[in-house]
Amino acid sequence: MLRNYLLKISKDTVWVLILNGINYLSSFLLAVLISRFLGLEGLGKYTFVFAFVSILCIISDFGLTTLLIRKINENKFRSKEFILDFNLIKTSISVLLIVVIFSVSLIVKGMSDSVFLIGILLIIPRSLQSTYESSIRSFLNQSLPVIFKSINSFLQLVTSYFLLVKGFGLINIFICILVLDIFTLFVLSLASKRIIRSFNLNSNNSQVLEGSPETNLFNKFITILKESSVFFVNNFLMLSIKSLNVILLGYFSNAASVGIYSAGSRFVNGAGLFSGALFNSFYPVLSNVKKDLKLKIELTKKVLLYSSGFGIIITILIYFFSGILISLTFKTGEAVIVLKILSFSILPVIVYTVTQSFLFTVYNEKFLLKILLGAWCMNIILSIILILKYNYTGCAISLTVTELFLMITQLGKFNYDNKNLALKVSQ
Repeated sequence: MLRNYLLKISKDTVWVLILNGINYLSSFLLAVLISRFLGLEGLGKYTFVFAFVSILCIISDFGLTTLLIRKINENKFRSKEFILDFNLIKTSISVLLIVVIFSVSLIVKGMSDSVFLIGILLIIPRSLQSTYESSIRSFLNQSLPVIFKSINSFLQLVTSYFLLVKGFGLINIFICILVLDIFTLFVLSLASKRIIRSFNLNSNNSQVLEGSPETNLFNKFITILKESSVFFVNNFLMLSIKSLNVILLGYFSNAASVGIYSAGSRFVNGAGLFSGALFNSFYPVLSNVKKDLKLKIELTKKVLLYSSGFGIIITILIYFFSGILISLTFKTGEAVIVLKILSFSILPVIVYTVTQSFLFTVYNEKFLLKILLGAWCMNIILSIILILKYNYTGCAISLTVTELFLMITQLGKFNYDNKNLALKVSQ
């Protein structure tokens, strides 16, 4: 059984990694185009807006995407109900966030920028996309969501190139991205409905009544939000770190510095595609291993071994070829040192992607909350101090130290659980 699970995880990871690579390549080339046509300041502004979008998407998601995988694995026959409920909550939060931001933009100077306001609208389609992606992955179909998103990214690249050549600016690019994201949302929703319908037709429909759905809509949503809140806090603390670094760099420095940092960090983000593909394939499989803790630990140990080796190789390659990579793309010499520093964050991200998946499936969200809160606070303090002293270089150092902290603490917890299991078995 262990071998079958490992084959499933490795096959899905490689396939999703390839598709994510196509997706990321399009996004990467778009960033290169923006830097060539609009300069480092244009790239910096583009990155700055997406830093806000990333954080707002985490808030509007409220941990519901992670919770959805657990809920669907508990009762796949209620998938449609879960999706409708979760998307209604996400839409309500997204609209509230947009209203607040647009209201604040009328008062706070600098937030009334049209590029910023158009970019913020992306949180609605992107939040809802993640629901349908998770529902599809819960049925162990890892590649389909990435295929659609890869096509979306490619279309964004092509249309943005056309707009830039014709002399259009960032606002037109963001409108283009928004329209294509809405179209991708529609396609993902159709794919999800088809998979759920097929499952229901091929299964024993008598199980569809399992569970005790809440009759009162308000009480139901409160119950869902309480359950997802731990995931939300964990996701916010973890996923907002990178975006907050960019925002702090933009606040304490300037758009050009953000552009330099963005140029260096994009290669590391590209290597991080592996961690994303790994989570999307490993977490759903591990969630399906419901009560066999020993099997979960054995799976995690094997995946840790293989993925760590891959992470070490990528780190070495990026560190020694950083100068060539930057000169071939962004042609910004200052970004080389940023890339060298951030290359040491690749292995930690890959390692704690595996350990975090394990901790989620054994309901250890509270432990994750503690270490993520510590890492988040540490990162903000380090970022402010180091950015003020070393600018974009300090920003890179802060992020790398934070990622190393997250890796060490989560590995420690996993080893502790492993030893406890060994003691129970020996007794």
